[in-house]
Amino acid sequence: MTMAITRRGKTLTSPRAVKYLGRVLVTIDDLRALRELLVAHGSNEVIFEFLGGVFDDPEDVKSLSDVELTSIVVKAGAAQISLQADQCYVAGPPEMCEVIYNEWARSRRFNWLVPHERKNLTFLLLLVTGFAAVLALSAWASIQRSGWNWWLLVPVVLISGMLILVAKSARSGNYALVKPMSLDEARKEVVLGNRHRQTVVIALFGVIVALLGVIVALLVQKG
Repeated sequence: MTMAITRRGKTLTSPRAVKYLGRVLVTIDDLRALRELLVAHGSNEVIFEFLGGVFDDPEDVKSLSDVELTSIVVKAGAAQISLQADQCYVAGPPEMCEVIYNEWARSRRFNWLVPHERKNLTFLLLLVTGFAAVLALSAWASIQRSGWNWWLLVPVVLISGMLILVAKSARSGNYALVKPMSLDEARKEVVLGNRHRQTVVIALFGVIVALLGVIVALLVQKG
């Protein structure tokens, strides 16, 4: 009896790469654009998977639950784009990874704070502000006893560091924010989010100005 061996060939030996995409906003329109990009680069079939099943059309994400939206995987040939709440990357041939990153992901990266980050920031802001207030009172008491003290600078340094931390955290991270809505609807939501961020920043500057005013008043009084 004659035996025949069929080898898969290049699919087993072709190089694969993994490229992280950063913080990416993904709407229904963005999923459509991703599918069109994959088809344009030779993918005959594009499969959308969610946490627990598959769907055929990007519009179907409207029917998914919040938990199911935390993990969307798009498969097209040898390429796999993972759009998850804790990581976002493309794996596959190096040239395809570059295409996905440069022609799709880069224009969809965002730098605003998502809801859970805003909650964490609010808590941290209250904590740091309270700590800074205690330090300011300690500095005032120190002035009353022995004059100028380096403690006066601590509250200002802490709040200034907080501003730097906020700016840095808003540009870091690597995950997908999947929104079951159109791009226009997402943009309106972004505007509201930006207003919230501006309010937080203004509040931080207000705290700094208030602390500086207290310090100056104390120095004038002491002088």
